[in-house]
Amino acid sequence: MKRITLALLVPLALVAPGCDGGGGGGGVVADTDNGAGADVTGGDTTGSPDASPDTSAPDTGDPSTPETTPGETGGELPEGCDRAGFTAALTGFNKESGTVILELRTNQGEPVDVLQVEIYTFGEFSGATDVGTYSLDGSTYEDCSNCVVVRAGCQGGSCAKRFLVDEGDLVITRWDHAGGRFQGHLEGAKAHEVTIDPQTYVSTLVPGGETWCLDGVSFDAEIESLPVSDRTQPGCVADGTGTILHDNIANFTLTDCNGRRVKLHATCNDPEQKALWLIGTTGWCTACHEFLEGFVADHGGYLSRARVGEVSEGLDMLIVLGEDSYGLKPTQEYCKAYAEDLNLDPAMVLIDWSDTPVPLPIVNEPGMAVETNSLGTLWSHIDPYLYSEGGSVATFYPWWALLRPRNMEYVWSDRAALQSFEVTLLGLLAED
Repeated sequence: MKRITLALLVPLALVAPGCDGGGGGGGVVADTDNGAGADVTGGDTTGSPDASPDTSAPDTGDPSTPETTPGETGGELPEGCDRAGFTAALTGFNKESGTVILELRTNQGEPVDVLQVEIYTFGEFSGATDVGTYSLDGSTYEDCSNCVVVRAGCQGGSCAKRFLVDEGDLVITRWDHAGGRFQGHLEGAKAHEVTIDPQTYVSTLVPGGETWCLDGVSFDAEIESLPVSDRTQPGCVADGTGTILHDNIANFTLTDCNGRRVKLHATCNDPEQKALWLIGTTGWCTACHEFLEGFVADHGGYLSRARVGEVSEGLDMLIVLGEDSYGLKPTQEYCKAYAEDLNLDPAMVLIDWSDTPVPLPIVNEPGMAVETNSLGTLWSHIDPYLYSEGGSVATFYPWWALLRPRNMEYVWSDRAALQSFEVTLLGLLAED
């Protein structure tokens, strides 16, 4: 079971090719798979579960470190509570593939207390996708789809204590998916002190541990607006209408592991094809490897485009390999070995390395761009929605996108999702 916890308010560090995780953007502590950000030139985005990367917030020189402690609000603690309330000085919101993280921090420096609302909608998880009231009763970290976790006394990549809300409700009152606000509060919430296993994510109550009462704690985070297109055409457009969501994606050609040229538009107007799932991966990405291993196992131990369509009628899939295990250009021989290792049909794995670096636009810095060799063709045609955060530009692997084959419309991106992957995919497969 894989969890991703992002430190939203920490600058994402650039990671050199071949580095093993640890670049910023990982979890505040090492009790979760950190899903670490890497710049588009390379780096392991998964990190090591028992690593303790330095994900501390930038030092502003402010020695004050406000803490959430009994008496913070000047009142007496509610009965049965060792701590109460949470005053956030910083708030961040992030949405990745199947994961939403809201993060509240008591201060920018260290030590710091961090409250995270973690919503998971991938795989067996069925977390919130819209406004509503969601029960947290009986939550355990390994199984919760809507999780509320508090990490106390965090400094230098580790935290003194962890608390999991297992009583009360998460109430989401506003969720502007295309950009705006994410608002809500906790109702009747109590968090009990736990330990969280870094490998299995199993949470265990600490005997005699503290109880942190969070009833009434509210949140209000900005969701950045997403650039989307109004140029959608009903059929495929050879030159495309653009590269952002709802544009018709232009045709392009990549070479598969067998050395054959594969055109994106080869399945245009095929009535049997309802959804095209594109997966960007690298040889060094352990999260990609684990995902593909599991997906292959779920499809009988060997994966091909035909097999994907047999299991999910109307679904097609292409896996795009951007780098080898050293962050370098993948050769055809490496591509074959990669496919063989994962029991993939080499005809569904495409090589995408641009010898001349390709500039990619930065969403929140108009006119600015970052260059990449890896996935240069894919991402120059299908915008990966890269953002500059803390002076760095990061992406996450595996990268996913969904296209509608009948017109090659860009429907879903894991960095710019307007709804969950599962909801989008099921909607495409149900279309006439």
